Amino acid sequence: MGKGSGKAIAIIALCISLGFGGYIVYDKIIVSPGDTTPITPASNQYFKAYYVSSYVLIAHYWLTVQALLIEFNITQGESVYFFYLGQVILTYTTSDTYMDFYFMIDGIRMHNPTCKVEGYNNVDPDGLIVSASLIHYNSTLSPGSHNVTITYRGSDPQNYINPQSLFVQTFK
Repeated sequence: MGKGSGKAIAIIALCISLGFGGYIVYDKIIVSPGDTTPITPASNQYFKAYYVSSYVLIAHYWLTVQALLIEFNITQGESVYFFYLGQVILTYTTSDTYMDFYFMIDGIRMHNPTCKVEGYNNVDPDGLIVSASLIHYNSTLSPGSHNVTITYRGSDPQNYINPQSLFVQTFK
């Protein structure tokens, strides 16, 4: 090594140290001045998962997933957030096929949001695997006890959902 290599290493080490020190000052002092606003935790959180296949059974007929039924309470001034996620398997078919999904709140099928998954001339012998998801925020449910689940229908009795999950959170 030559005479200049020691100076070069010292300069590189100095630059790295200054850069790291500058990052710490920026991260700890400039960016986070100490927010004192408390975070309000969720009042209630509910979750259910179902790992048994839910088949269409009868084409175009509405079915509910009773295993995902969640009962929850809302107090005065609370809102509620719903999230559903399911893996849909549209089986091998030479015709068009579909599945529709809706939330069912207190036994009433909601018309929004909706999720429709479709397959067109699916000739893959393993079927077509897609995700179905629904997200809904509601601030108009009256205080008291309520329930929610998923309702679905499809065009082919061989189509099914597995796995699927439902999350509910109430908050002010």
